[in-house]
Amino acid sequence: HLSFDDIYACLKDITDYADTYDTIFQNDFFAWLRQMNQSYGAVFTLYTFNYDNHAPDYDISNLPDKYAAELAANAKWLKFAFHAKDNLKKYDEDDVEGIRADYKKFTAAILKASGGYAKCIDRVNRLGFFAGSKANVEALQACEYGLLGLLTADNSEERISYYFDAGLTRELNLAGEYRDKENGLLFLRSQLRLENVADMEAQFARIQSYTEPKVIELFTHEQCFYGESPIAGYTVQELMEKYLKWAKAKGYGFDFAMNHYAV
Repeated sequence: HLSFDDIYACLKDITDYADTYDTIFQNDFFAWLRQMNQSYGAVFTLYTFNYDNHAPDYDISNLPDKYAAELAANAKWLKFAFHAKDNLKKYDEDDVEGIRADYKKFTAAILKASGGYAKCIDRVNRLGFFAGSKANVEALQACEYGLLGLLTADNSEERISYYFDAGLTRELNLAGEYRDKENGLLFLRSQLRLENVADMEAQFARIQSYTEPKVIELFTHEQCFYGESPIAGYTVQELMEKYLKWAKAKGYGFDFAMNHYAV
């Protein structure tokens, strides 16, 4: 499963040019995603901001319904999920009403944009900064189209995600997945952050070593997409395609985590 965090620029673009574009695939980012799906079978989740302070005129509620049929038709490989209210927001302190309102704003915007097609929403989320108190996370779980699971941190064995402690973090990182018996939520480790890959072959070997979890999570950020990777001669975009080509050749399938775990 491939995903992008901090999504807003591509949505702003298809909103700003709604009078000009006939399709979302006139946007370069969406066009590339479609190419990767057509070439390799890749599926993508876009973890989305409601606002972003880099673009004060961006508001996810402004998404038009012009592309509704197209978004619904492509939902089998392209979905959207809630990331945060904006690029500064953390949900580590209890604010149940606030996070519910933020999530409702997100789901309302995606439903409007897709003509009410709820399958455009991925219910396994990665919240901003991997932050979320237990009360906040369970509030999202209880929402309409609510959480089924969360993707946890990739970049440190010791980094705490959401409401975990150090011991539970080690257990999760070792297994790659964890099911909270109290609330039923699934937690999956984000195994690979593409903008940090410095040794491609070592990461290929690491992926092949996994027996669990069922779904391997690779991700990057929208703002890194056109940037250089740590591997000389590769942009992050080119590196992602390299991984997709490798995975297809090795016989990996592409799908969303929520399709592979019983609720």
